[in-house]
Amino acid sequence: MKIENRKARLARARVSLRALAIVPALGLISCGGGGGGDDAPPPALMAGDYYVYDYSFTPAGSSTSSYRNITTISSVAPDGTNLRVGTSSLAIASYTAYLNSAQVGYMTSVNGSINCQFSPPAQVAPPSPRSVGQSWSVTSTTSPSGCNGVIQTTQSGQVVAREAITVPAGTFETYRVTRQASNTLSATTSNQQTSTCWYAVDRGYVVRCDFNTTTTTSGSITTSTSTQVLSAIGGPVRASQGSTVSRFQGAWRVGFNGGVSGNCPSLLISSSGNVSGTCNVTGGASFTVAGTVTPSGSVSLSLSTGGSLTGSLSTPYAGSGTWVDSGTSGSWTASHQ
Repeated sequence: MKIENRKARLARARVSLRALAIVPALGLISCGGGGGGDDAPPPALMAGDYYVYDYSFTPAGSSTSSYRNITTISSVAPDGTNLRVGTSSLAIASYTAYLNSAQVGYMTSVNGSINCQFSPPAQVAPPSPRSVGQSWSVTSTTSPSGCNGVIQTTQSGQVVAREAITVPAGTFETYRVTRQASNTLSATTSNQQTSTCWYAVDRGYVVRCDFNTTTTTSGSITTSTSTQVLSAIGGPVRASQGSTVSRFQGAWRVGFNGGVSGNCPSLLISSSGNVSGTCNVTGGASFTVAGTVTPSGSVSLSLSTGGSLTGSLSTPYAGSGTWVDSGTSGSWTASHQ
């Protein structure tokens, strides 16, 4: 029963990503923006900044699926163009996205193999600097056509207010933005979406978004609602807010070598930092591991064979360290699935 429930959650999550079209992939495209009117210039975006979002997705007449997405800034070029890596609490393949310095971005890699570009850049948020009354409208097509599940998208919206809102990550001064989107997903499927989103004034990241989506497939119409809420935020030169250990949540692949070699195909990290799973020695037996990851990323695991594994997760998607067991030792590396 647990396996069936997990499969159902994964299926609904994948459907929700498609129903939201490009929003989950580009939902942070306004990061590093901010400002407008009398606001001071926003702090520079930095490699290592991360944003943890809780998603919920409810198709009409069905139960709600919930999961967590984490976006990490991997690198930032001098002109502000940046690379972002997205991971999930579910077994949904991670993605990478390049965003240009105007923060209206284009997606260039999905699952590490599909190159997908929006032309002109798909703009799901107002460009910076922002101010109440500002509006925008952009129609973009994908190349190759249909990559990332989208053929064409038209995004338009308005900045309607400046206000403070409170979410699990804290209280933020934001711009409230209403947005309308029309997306062609395939020859037989399209959707219309309206949303209200709140973007932080200081760096422009999404604090909360509420979506309403109507999807038409070969004449059949379905509706859904979904929510994206910031639950944690942090970075190398900014104060952490919220439950930052949750940025490591999900399934991890671990490979180890040294005195013996092998792998841990799927170690699970919970939202509170607890770690559990099974590892396999090449040509040998299996063993279990259990332990914790701290909010700073320090890893401490006990092996059922009596050994230990320590190290750190340097980002929400990679880590490394050493292990010792029965007089032998070695190193390990890990990557988020």
